[in-house]
Amino acid sequence: MGYALLSLLWARALMVLDVEELEAVVPLSSLVIVPCVVVYPLLEGVVGVVATALLPLMSGVLLLLCLREGAKRGGVEEAASSVGGMSPYLKDSEASGAASASSGAGASLSRRFGIAESWGFYLGRVAVVLVVLYLGIGWQAALADVRDSMHALIDLDVSMLISSLASVALGIAIVFFSRRMSFTGLFRWAVPCVIIMLVLHGSSGLWAGFVSNAIGDTLDSLIQVLVYLSAITLAKQGKAPVVLGVGLLNGSVQLGVLFGNLAGSACAGSAAASSEVAFLSALICLVALVGIAAPQREPIEVRPMAAAGSDALEHSLMVGCEVLQERFGLSDRETEISFLLARGYNRPYIREKLFISKNTVATHIRHIYGKLDIHSKEELIDLVTEAARK
Repeated sequence: MGYALLSLLWARALMVLDVEELEAVVPLSSLVIVPCVVVYPLLEGVVGVVATALLPLMSGVLLLLCLREGAKRGGVEEAASSVGGMSPYLKDSEASGAASASSGAGASLSRRFGIAESWGFYLGRVAVVLVVLYLGIGWQAALADVRDSMHALIDLDVSMLISSLASVALGIAIVFFSRRMSFTGLFRWAVPCVIIMLVLHGSSGLWAGFVSNAIGDTLDSLIQVLVYLSAITLAKQGKAPVVLGVGLLNGSVQLGVLFGNLAGSACAGSAAASSEVAFLSALICLVALVGIAAPQREPIEVRPMAAAGSDALEHSLMVGCEVLQERFGLSDRETEISFLLARGYNRPYIREKLFISKNTVATHIRHIYGKLDIHSKEELIDLVTEAARK
Protein backbone atom coordinates (compact mmCIF):
# COMPACT_ATOMS: atom_id res chain seq x y z
CA MET A 1 0.00 0.00 0.00
CA GLY A 2 2.85 2.35 0.81
CA TYR A 3 4.51 1.66 -2.53
CA ALA A 4 1.25 2.31 -4.39
CA LEU A 5 0.67 5.57 -2.53
CA LEU A 6 4.21 6.81 -3.15
CA SER A 7 3.93 5.89 -6.84
CA LEU A 8 0.78 7.97 -7.30
CA LEU A 9 2.11 10.91 -5.28
CA TRP A 10 5.38 10.93 -7.20
CA ALA A 11 3.56 10.78 -10.54
CA ARG A 12 1.55 13.84 -9.60
CA ALA A 13 4.61 15.69 -8.28
CA LEU A 14 6.59 14.99 -11.46
CA MET A 15 3.90 16.74 -13.49
CA VAL A 16 5.62 20.05 -12.67
CA LEU A 17 8.66 19.12 -14.76
CA ASP A 18 8.98 19.96 -18.41
CA VAL A 19 9.78 17.30 -20.99
CA GLU A 20 13.56 17.68 -20.96
CA GLU A 21 13.68 17.41 -17.16
CA LEU A 22 11.34 14.45 -17.17
CA GLU A 23 13.36 12.49 -19.71
CA ALA A 24 16.46 12.96 -17.54
CA VAL A 25 15.07 12.68 -14.01
CA VAL A 26 12.93 9.54 -14.32
CA PRO A 27 15.56 7.19 -15.83
CA LEU A 28 18.41 8.64 -13.75
CA SER A 29 16.41 8.09 -10.57
CA SER A 30 17.36 4.43 -10.95
CA LEU A 31 20.80 5.41 -9.63
CA VAL A 32 19.34 5.06 -6.13
CA ILE A 33 19.39 1.29 -6.68
CA VAL A 34 23.20 1.29 -6.86
CA PRO A 35 23.87 2.12 -3.18
CA CYS A 36 21.01 -0.19 -2.20
CA VAL A 37 22.70 -3.06 -4.03
CA VAL A 38 26.30 -2.26 -3.09
CA VAL A 39 26.03 -0.79 0.43
CA TYR A 40 22.84 -2.13 2.02
CA PRO A 41 23.82 -5.82 1.97
CA LEU A 42 26.81 -4.89 4.15
CA LEU A 43 24.58 -3.33 6.83
CA GLU A 44 23.58 -5.92 9.41
CA GLY A 45 21.46 -5.98 12.54
CA VAL A 46 19.78 -2.82 13.81
CA VAL A 47 21.76 -0.63 11.40
CA GLY A 48 20.42 -2.53 8.42
CA VAL A 49 16.84 -2.37 9.71
CA VAL A 50 17.03 1.37 10.35
CA ALA A 51 18.67 2.04 6.97
CA THR A 52 15.95 0.07 5.17
CA ALA A 53 13.18 1.82 7.09
CA LEU A 54 14.64 5.20 6.13
CA LEU A 55 14.22 4.55 2.39
CA PRO A 56 10.50 5.40 2.14
CA LEU A 57 11.01 8.29 4.56
CA MET A 58 13.76 9.72 2.34
CA SER A 59 11.43 9.29 -0.63
CA GLY A 60 8.78 11.26 1.25
CA VAL A 61 11.24 14.08 2.05
CA LEU A 62 12.29 14.31 -1.61
CA LEU A 63 8.61 14.29 -2.59
CA LEU A 64 7.91 17.28 -0.34
CA LEU A 65 10.89 19.15 -1.77
CA CYS A 66 9.66 18.42 -5.30
CA LEU A 67 6.19 19.70 -4.45
CA ARG A 68 7.68 22.83 -2.89
CA GLU A 69 9.69 23.46 -6.04
CA GLY A 70 6.54 22.94 -8.08
CA ALA A 71 4.70 25.48 -5.97
CA LYS A 72 7.44 28.01 -6.72
CA ARG A 73 6.99 27.40 -10.43
CA GLY A 74 3.26 27.65 -10.17
CA GLY A 75 3.07 24.09 -11.47
CA VAL A 76 0.99 22.63 -8.68
CA GLU A 77 -2.19 24.09 -10.16
CA GLU A 78 -1.24 22.69 -13.57
CA ALA A 79 -0.60 19.26 -12.06
CA ALA A 80 -3.90 19.33 -10.23
CA SER A 81 -5.82 20.17 -13.39
CA SER A 82 -4.06 17.39 -15.27
CA VAL A 83 -4.95 14.87 -12.55
CA GLY A 84 -8.54 15.59 -13.43
CA GLY A 85 -7.79 14.57 -17.00
CA MET A 86 -7.50 18.03 -18.52
CA SER A 87 -4.14 19.14 -19.80
CA PRO A 88 -2.99 22.65 -18.87
CA TYR A 89 -1.47 22.89 -22.36
CA LEU A 90 -4.81 22.70 -24.13
CA LYS A 91 -6.40 25.86 -25.39
CA ASP A 92 -9.56 27.02 -23.66
CA SER A 93 -11.67 26.07 -26.67
CA GLU A 94 -10.17 22.59 -26.75
CA ALA A 95 -10.71 22.15 -23.03
CA SER A 96 -14.33 23.24 -23.16
CA GLY A 97 -14.93 20.98 -26.14
CA ALA A 98 -13.43 18.00 -24.34
CA ALA A 99 -15.46 18.76 -21.22
CA SER A 100 -18.73 18.98 -23.14
CA ALA A 101 -17.94 15.75 -24.98
CA SER A 102 -17.24 13.92 -21.73
CA SER A 103 -20.45 15.18 -20.10
CA GLY A 104 -22.71 14.17 -22.97
CA ALA A 105 -25.31 11.44 -22.57
CA GLY A 106 -23.52 9.20 -25.03
CA ALA A 107 -20.10 9.58 -23.45
CA SER A 108 -18.10 6.37 -23.37
CA LEU A 109 -16.67 4.76 -20.25
CA SER A 110 -13.15 5.87 -21.12
CA ARG A 111 -14.31 9.44 -21.68
CA ARG A 112 -16.03 9.47 -18.29
CA PHE A 113 -12.71 8.60 -16.69
CA GLY A 114 -11.01 11.42 -18.57
CA ILE A 115 -9.30 9.15 -21.14
CA ALA A 116 -9.24 10.20 -24.78
CA GLU A 117 -11.31 7.85 -26.93
CA SER A 118 -8.48 6.54 -29.08
CA TRP A 119 -6.25 5.95 -26.03
CA GLY A 120 -8.68 4.03 -23.82
CA PHE A 121 -8.49 0.81 -25.84
CA TYR A 122 -4.73 1.27 -26.34
CA LEU A 123 -4.06 1.54 -22.60
CA GLY A 124 -6.25 -1.51 -21.99
CA ARG A 125 -4.17 -3.57 -24.42
CA VAL A 126 -0.95 -2.30 -22.86
CA ALA A 127 -2.23 -3.30 -19.41
CA VAL A 128 -3.00 -6.84 -20.59
CA VAL A 129 0.46 -7.23 -22.15
CA LEU A 130 2.12 -5.96 -18.95
CA VAL A 131 0.18 -8.47 -16.85
CA VAL A 132 1.36 -11.37 -19.03
CA LEU A 133 4.98 -10.17 -19.21
CA TYR A 134 5.16 -9.79 -15.44
CA LEU A 135 3.46 -13.14 -15.01
CA GLY A 136 6.61 -14.60 -16.57
CA ILE A 137 8.96 -12.30 -14.64
CA GLY A 138 7.20 -13.00 -11.34
CA TRP A 139 7.13 -16.75 -11.93
CA GLN A 140 10.84 -16.82 -12.75
CA ALA A 141 11.68 -14.71 -9.69
CA ALA A 142 9.71 -17.00 -7.37
CA LEU A 143 11.66 -20.05 -8.54
CA ALA A 144 15.09 -18.45 -8.95
CA ASP A 145 17.63 -19.79 -6.47
CA VAL A 146 20.65 -18.72 -8.54
CA ARG A 147 20.69 -15.30 -6.89
CA ASP A 148 21.84 -16.88 -3.62
CA SER A 149 24.51 -18.93 -5.40
CA MET A 150 25.88 -15.84 -7.10
CA HIS A 151 25.86 -13.98 -3.81
CA ALA A 152 27.88 -16.78 -2.29
CA LEU A 153 30.51 -16.26 -4.98
CA ILE A 154 30.89 -12.48 -5.03
CA ASP A 155 28.52 -11.23 -2.30
CA LEU A 156 26.82 -8.78 -4.67
CA ASP A 157 23.49 -8.75 -6.50
CA VAL A 158 25.03 -8.24 -9.93
CA SER A 159 21.80 -8.69 -11.89
CA MET A 160 20.07 -5.90 -9.95
CA LEU A 161 23.12 -3.67 -10.41
CA ILE A 162 23.01 -4.33 -14.17
CA SER A 163 19.32 -3.40 -14.27
CA SER A 164 20.00 -0.10 -12.50
CA LEU A 165 22.80 0.80 -14.89
CA ALA A 166 20.58 -0.14 -17.84
CA SER A 167 17.97 2.39 -16.70
CA VAL A 168 20.66 5.04 -16.36
CA ALA A 169 21.91 4.18 -19.87
CA LEU A 170 18.34 4.59 -21.13
CA GLY A 171 18.19 8.06 -19.59
CA ILE A 172 21.49 9.04 -21.21
CA ALA A 173 20.27 7.74 -24.58
CA ILE A 174 17.05 9.77 -24.31
CA VAL A 175 18.82 12.97 -23.26
CA PHE A 176 21.72 12.90 -25.70
CA PHE A 177 20.40 10.89 -28.63
CA SER A 178 16.70 11.86 -28.59
CA ARG A 179 15.46 8.30 -28.29
CA ARG A 180 11.70 8.31 -27.86
CA MET A 181 10.66 5.26 -25.87
CA SER A 182 7.13 3.93 -26.18
CA PHE A 183 5.28 0.77 -25.23
CA THR A 184 5.01 -0.07 -28.90
CA GLY A 185 8.79 -0.05 -29.26
CA LEU A 186 9.26 -1.76 -25.89
CA PHE A 187 7.05 -4.74 -26.70
CA ARG A 188 9.02 -5.48 -29.85
CA TRP A 189 12.05 -6.51 -27.81
CA ALA A 190 10.55 -7.13 -24.35
CA VAL A 191 8.46 -10.08 -25.52
CA PRO A 192 11.39 -12.03 -27.04
CA CYS A 193 13.54 -11.12 -24.02
CA VAL A 194 10.95 -12.61 -21.64
CA ILE A 195 10.82 -15.76 -23.76
CA ILE A 196 14.64 -16.01 -23.67
CA MET A 197 14.54 -15.43 -19.90
CA LEU A 198 12.09 -18.29 -19.42
CA VAL A 199 14.03 -20.65 -21.69
CA LEU A 200 17.25 -19.91 -19.80
CA HIS A 201 15.44 -20.46 -16.52
CA GLY A 202 14.58 -23.95 -17.69
CA SER A 203 18.23 -24.62 -18.53
CA SER A 204 20.74 -25.94 -16.03
CA GLY A 205 23.87 -24.18 -14.85
CA LEU A 206 24.77 -21.16 -12.77
CA TRP A 207 25.35 -18.77 -15.67
CA ALA A 208 22.09 -19.62 -17.48
CA GLY A 209 20.19 -18.80 -14.31
CA PHE A 210 22.19 -15.64 -13.70
CA VAL A 211 21.54 -14.33 -17.23
CA SER A 212 17.85 -15.16 -16.79
CA ASN A 213 17.82 -13.17 -13.56
CA ALA A 214 19.65 -10.24 -15.16
CA ILE A 215 17.18 -10.10 -18.06
CA GLY A 216 14.21 -10.12 -15.68
CA ASP A 217 15.63 -7.38 -13.44
CA THR A 218 16.64 -5.21 -16.41
CA LEU A 219 13.23 -5.51 -18.04
CA ASP A 220 11.59 -4.60 -14.75
CA SER A 221 13.68 -1.43 -14.39
CA LEU A 222 13.12 -0.27 -17.98
CA ILE A 223 9.37 -0.94 -17.87
CA GLN A 224 9.04 0.97 -14.59
CA VAL A 225 10.79 3.96 -16.18
CA LEU A 226 8.56 3.75 -19.24
CA VAL A 227 5.39 3.53 -17.12
CA TYR A 228 6.15 6.87 -15.49
CA LEU A 229 7.30 8.62 -18.67
CA SER A 230 4.28 7.43 -20.65
CA ALA A 231 1.67 8.10 -17.96
CA ILE A 232 2.95 11.63 -17.25
CA THR A 233 3.26 12.40 -20.96
CA LEU A 234 -0.34 11.31 -21.60
CA ALA A 235 -1.51 13.40 -18.65
CA LYS A 236 0.28 16.50 -19.93
CA GLN A 237 -1.36 15.94 -23.31
CA GLY A 238 -4.78 15.68 -21.67
CA LYS A 239 -5.28 12.08 -22.84
CA ALA A 240 -5.54 10.39 -19.42
CA PRO A 241 -5.33 11.52 -15.77
CA VAL A 242 -1.86 10.90 -14.37
CA VAL A 243 -3.13 9.04 -11.30
CA LEU A 244 -5.28 6.78 -13.46
CA GLY A 245 -2.46 6.16 -15.94
CA VAL A 246 0.14 5.26 -13.30
CA GLY A 247 -2.43 3.30 -11.30
CA LEU A 248 -3.56 1.25 -14.29
CA LEU A 249 -0.09 0.51 -15.65
CA ASN A 250 1.65 -0.01 -12.31
CA GLY A 251 -1.34 -2.01 -11.10
CA SER A 252 -1.03 -4.29 -14.13
CA VAL A 253 2.64 -4.81 -13.30
CA GLN A 254 1.89 -5.71 -9.68
CA LEU A 255 -0.99 -7.96 -10.70
CA GLY A 256 1.26 -9.90 -13.05
CA VAL A 257 3.94 -10.21 -10.35
CA LEU A 258 1.36 -11.47 -7.84
CA PHE A 259 -0.01 -14.17 -10.16
CA GLY A 260 3.51 -15.12 -11.25
CA ASN A 261 4.72 -15.45 -7.66
CA LEU A 262 1.70 -17.56 -6.73
CA ALA A 263 2.23 -19.82 -9.74
CA GLY A 264 5.94 -20.12 -8.96
CA SER A 265 5.23 -21.01 -5.34
CA ALA A 266 2.74 -23.64 -6.48
CA CYS A 267 5.30 -25.17 -8.86
CA ALA A 268 7.98 -25.11 -6.17
CA GLY A 269 5.72 -26.91 -3.75
CA SER A 270 4.72 -29.55 -6.25
CA ALA A 271 6.37 -32.93 -5.91
CA ALA A 272 6.40 -33.56 -9.63
CA ALA A 273 8.95 -31.65 -11.68
CA SER A 274 6.76 -32.16 -14.74
CA SER A 275 4.30 -29.54 -13.44
CA GLU A 276 7.00 -26.86 -13.63
CA VAL A 277 7.95 -27.90 -17.16
CA ALA A 278 4.31 -27.89 -18.27
CA PHE A 279 3.64 -24.46 -16.79
CA LEU A 280 6.87 -23.12 -18.31
CA SER A 281 5.84 -24.33 -21.76
CA ALA A 282 2.35 -22.85 -21.40
CA LEU A 283 3.82 -19.57 -20.16
CA ILE A 284 6.19 -19.28 -23.14
CA CYS A 285 3.26 -19.84 -25.53
CA LEU A 286 1.15 -17.25 -23.67
CA VAL A 287 3.91 -14.62 -23.85
CA ALA A 288 4.37 -15.33 -27.56
CA LEU A 289 0.63 -14.96 -28.19
CA VAL A 290 0.34 -11.72 -26.26
CA GLY A 291 3.32 -10.43 -28.24
CA ILE A 292 1.30 -10.94 -31.41
CA ALA A 293 -1.74 -9.21 -29.88
CA ALA A 294 0.30 -6.28 -28.49
CA PRO A 295 -0.44 -2.86 -30.02
CA GLN A 296 1.73 -2.26 -33.06
CA ARG A 297 1.57 1.54 -32.88
CA GLU A 298 0.26 4.33 -30.72
CA PRO A 299 -2.95 6.14 -31.61
CA ILE A 300 -2.25 9.31 -33.52
CA GLU A 301 -4.41 12.40 -33.69
CA VAL A 302 -3.71 13.36 -37.28
CA ARG A 303 -6.87 11.88 -38.75
CA PRO A 304 -9.22 13.37 -36.13
CA MET A 305 -7.58 16.75 -36.67
CA ALA A 306 -8.15 16.53 -40.41
CA ALA A 307 -11.68 15.14 -40.08
CA ALA A 308 -12.72 17.79 -37.59
CA GLY A 309 -11.39 20.65 -39.65
CA SER A 310 -13.80 22.46 -41.94
CA ASP A 311 -11.00 23.80 -44.08
CA ALA A 312 -10.66 21.92 -47.35
CA LEU A 313 -6.96 22.83 -47.47
CA GLU A 314 -6.36 21.06 -44.16
CA HIS A 315 -7.96 17.88 -45.46
CA SER A 316 -5.95 18.12 -48.66
CA LEU A 317 -2.68 18.46 -46.74
CA MET A 318 -3.56 15.44 -44.65
CA VAL A 319 -4.21 13.39 -47.77
CA GLY A 320 -0.87 14.52 -49.17
CA CYS A 321 0.94 13.49 -45.98
CA GLU A 322 -0.66 10.05 -46.12
CA VAL A 323 0.48 9.65 -49.72
CA LEU A 324 4.04 10.59 -48.73
CA GLN A 325 3.87 8.15 -45.82
CA GLU A 326 3.06 5.26 -48.13
CA ARG A 327 5.54 6.34 -50.79
CA PHE A 328 8.57 7.13 -48.61
CA GLY A 329 7.93 5.00 -45.52
CA LEU A 330 7.32 7.79 -43.02
CA SER A 331 6.39 6.65 -39.52
CA ASP A 332 3.09 7.70 -37.94
CA ARG A 333 4.83 10.33 -35.81
CA GLU A 334 6.79 11.64 -38.82
CA THR A 335 3.54 11.87 -40.77
CA GLU A 336 1.91 13.80 -37.94
CA ILE A 337 4.82 16.24 -37.76
CA SER A 338 4.84 16.61 -41.55
CA PHE A 339 1.19 17.59 -41.42
CA LEU A 340 1.82 20.19 -38.71
CA LEU A 341 4.79 21.61 -40.64
CA ALA A 342 2.73 21.77 -43.82
CA ARG A 343 0.05 23.63 -41.88
CA GLY A 344 2.68 26.26 -41.12
CA TYR A 345 3.27 25.53 -37.44
CA ASN A 346 6.75 26.11 -36.04
CA ARG A 347 8.88 23.79 -33.92
CA PRO A 348 7.95 25.27 -30.49
CA TYR A 349 4.26 24.78 -31.30
CA ILE A 350 4.85 21.18 -32.40
CA ARG A 351 6.81 20.51 -29.22
CA GLU A 352 3.95 21.77 -27.01
CA LYS A 353 1.26 20.12 -29.14
CA LEU A 354 2.83 16.66 -29.10
CA PHE A 355 4.69 17.07 -25.78
CA ILE A 356 8.06 15.96 -27.08
CA SER A 357 11.43 17.58 -26.46
CA LYS A 358 13.00 20.05 -28.87
CA ASN A 359 15.75 17.52 -29.61
CA THR A 360 13.12 14.90 -30.49
CA VAL A 361 11.32 17.36 -32.78
CA ALA A 362 14.62 18.19 -34.49
CA THR A 363 15.42 14.49 -34.90
CA HIS A 364 12.03 13.72 -36.46
CA ILE A 365 12.30 16.66 -38.85
CA ARG A 366 15.82 15.58 -39.84
CA HIS A 367 14.52 12.08 -40.58
CA ILE A 368 11.60 13.49 -42.57
CA TYR A 369 13.88 15.67 -44.68
CA GLY A 370 16.25 12.76 -45.22
CA LYS A 371 13.54 10.35 -46.36
CA LEU A 372 11.97 12.94 -48.65
CA ASP A 373 15.37 14.24 -49.86
CA ILE A 374 14.50 17.87 -49.09
CA HIS A 375 16.12 20.64 -47.04
CA SER A 376 13.41 23.10 -45.99
CA LYS A 377 9.82 23.47 -44.87
CA GLU A 378 8.95 25.14 -48.16
CA GLU A 379 10.07 22.05 -50.09
CA LEU A 380 8.00 19.89 -47.73
CA ILE A 381 4.89 22.00 -48.36
CA ASP A 382 5.47 21.72 -52.12
CA LEU A 383 5.80 17.94 -51.89
CA VAL A 384 2.68 17.57 -49.73
CA THR A 385 0.65 19.83 -52.02
CA GLU A 386 1.81 17.96 -55.12
CA ALA A 387 1.06 14.59 -53.53
CA ALA A 388 -2.44 15.76 -52.56
CA ARG A 389 -3.22 16.71 -56.18
CA LYS A 390 -2.38 13.21 -57.37
